[in-house]
Amino acid sequence: MNHTPHTSMFAASPGQPGRLSPLQPQRVQCPTTLLRLLPKLVRMTPEQRMEEATRDGLTLSHLEQEGLHLILQASRSRQQQLFWWMRLLNIESHPAQVYIPESRTPSFRLYTPLLPEAGAELTPIVRQYLGRRLGCRFLHGLLLLGWLMPEILHQALIQRSHWVITDYFLPTPSALEARPAGLAQQRLRFQFEALLANQPHSNQDLVGNLRRWIRAESNPPTLENAAIHLGFSERSLNRYLAGLGSSFQEEMDQWRCEQALKSLQNSDLDASQISQQLGYDNPANFGRACKRWFGQPAGAIQRELQRSTDT
Repeated sequence: MNHTPHTSMFAASPGQPGRLSPLQPQRVQCPTTLLRLLPKLVRMTPEQRMEEATRDGLTLSHLEQEGLHLILQASRSRQQQLFWWMRLLNIESHPAQVYIPESRTPSFRLYTPLLPEAGAELTPIVRQYLGRRLGCRFLHGLLLLGWLMPEILHQALIQRSHWVITDYFLPTPSALEARPAGLAQQRLRFQFEALLANQPHSNQDLVGNLRRWIRAESNPPTLENAAIHLGFSERSLNRYLAGLGSSFQEEMDQWRCEQALKSLQNSDLDASQISQQLGYDNPANFGRACKRWFGQPAGAIQRELQRSTDT
């Protein structure tokens, strides 16, 4: 199947100056590594800083390469690829962030916060550098995921923009080939989530924070309690999760999937007992969930897991 995206033109326009990402706190501490880089950036001309940020942005880290590999293997839709890559970059590129605004047109917005530690004179330089680096890194990943053609990435790179908050409108990619749900794919998804959770700035990932809270709750998790714990209203939490390609119900579903897999593999309980343990009123609903998660009934998954344990 041809994965070449449609040849829509890449476009960028200024965002709203001074507005922080909804996922960022009011004050963001400037990382030590960035402060050490400041003397070098100050000695450069604006063009040299742009070139340096571009080179850095087009050089993916080992973590980003590993993340892209997992995204290619585990994602079931183009939108899922976009959101997962964005979440990984928000951790790797801290304190700059990328966010998907509510829009019918595929687009994303870069945010670089005010950094008091850099000082009033140097803050614009830092923000320009961070914004350019993050934008290049994000687009490079989308190229590798099949969202962009090389000429569209080139068009983005020759824009000499110094905007620190920028809206980018993306071409619409072709659809992925249909991938049936399966045990292997779910394990790859768990592996990707574990990769995010083990990074130094994983607390910048709202979806990851919600997942950790759900796992730690002794009482049945609710949206109201999640919003209180994470410091949002219920409406805001839902809106910000949607901007990351998720929802409270989606994360609860993934938590049940994870718990179901553990129970099917590590306990002697039958499907009906596991269903009750996970809070399903009707075992048939649990059976349908297993078909959706793993592509097989609960009993077949349990036998498959037991065979793999025995061998």
